[in-house]
Amino acid sequence: MCAPAKSLNENCTFDYECQNQYVCSKVNTTHAKTCLKRWSLPEGSSTSDPRLCLTSFTTTKGICSLIQSSYQIRNTSTDCNINSNNGKCVAIMNFDKSERSDLIFCQCSLFDTVSYCRWPGLSISLRFYNLASKLYQQSPYCSRSSLLDDPLKINFAEIKSCTSLSMDLFKEFVDFANRWIYAAPLKSSYYNSTCFEQIAVTSQKQLGSIVNKGHEEVYLEEGIYIKMYLHILWLCILTLFLI
Repeated sequence: MCAPAKSLNENCTFDYECQNQYVCSKVNTTHAKTCLKRWSLPEGSSTSDPRLCLTSFTTTKGICSLIQSSYQIRNTSTDCNINSNNGKCVAIMNFDKSERSDLIFCQCSLFDTVSYCRWPGLSISLRFYNLASKLYQQSPYCSRSSLLDDPLKINFAEIKSCTSLSMDLFKEFVDFANRWIYAAPLKSSYYNSTCFEQIAVTSQKQLGSIVNKGHEEVYLEEGIYIKMYLHILWLCILTLFLI
């Protein structure tokens, strides 16, 4: 028997019982599970579930917090691999300046052999989760299984076919996702074929879109605004596909 998805604050046991913009959770361990809105608690709120935080992150003490910046502890004996945490990255939490080493991963660069932390900066992360909240709220007819806890991992084409979010906002969401996903590979200027194979960009058109739309403007962790040398990178990309 089909039952309507549950609304805000209704009791629940599993995520799939709730409407797509909610998760079945509790603010702290003493509360009963109810349907609660994703990405809704402001910085400084206490919760046992980081999915409820506006920032999507908590300190080790369970306090919603932005990530202020990140730095990398380099391990010269191992190469950075996007499927592991070699070259460990440390997140500095904005709320109490504590550090966590399990939130940001290192990622190789497309254009040199140095690894970087996959962190796009504070402003991009905030806008991304703001757009993700709008997307999940305006996608009631999408499959619950398609709206993952990590919006960076959703299938964009699949969600595009079922969401009622305006196409302008959806394109902005994808653009900001790409700024995050490819934050590290495009931070440098020397071509690295091994990294290119790792991130598995499947076409010249796809990578061109990422470079031109997602990374024309990049905010570094310190908040410094820079312009990418796109014409140089584009020549590298064209050379790659002509080989």
